[in-house]
Amino acid sequence: MRICRLVWNFPRAEKISYGLGPNFYYISKEQLKQGHEVDVIARRTGSEPSYEEIDGIKVHRVTSPYNINAMRELSRIHAANPFDIVHAHGTCGMSYPLFRFKLHRPLVVHSHGTALGMSLYKFSPSPKLSVRDFSRSRIREFIGITRQKIYWQQADILLAVSNFLKQEIEDLYKIDGS
Repeated sequence: MRICRLVWNFPRAEKISYGLGPNFYYISKEQLKQGHEVDVIARRTGSEPSYEEIDGIKVHRVTSPYNINAMRELSRIHAANPFDIVHAHGTCGMSYPLFRFKLHRPLVVHSHGTALGMSLYKFSPSPKLSVRDFSRSRIREFIGITRQKIYWQQADILLAVSNFLKQEIEDLYKIDGS
């Protein structure tokens, strides 16, 4: 099976130890061990190469805006050697549902947390901010929640990293747990 993984950041070979990078790396490595081909499309920052292979994982890096350029790269790679599935993390590849008519591939989205849950459990910025900064943080929060709800409803499969998160998605986003 050919898998395209969409992630914001994929670690360089020498830095597989921070944030969600190890998660993306080890899922990709395990899929390679199982005989699958894995291409990753990640955001390119600084002096990172636009393409590199890390332990058999083909890593394509695109410049900002990520979602638009990731879809261009996905279409380009898919045209040369079609993927079987697209596996996105969070809201990476947010624009994929618009390209689905062209690629006709299932979308698996992997959730590591919810913006709405973070907002409700007070993980967002303190209201002691200036009115302007507080307003901006609330707007960003609203956009994050809306992005997740719309995108996750478009997924063929939505994966949650825990039973707690699965329940939170069901309760807060009204997405069927099956």
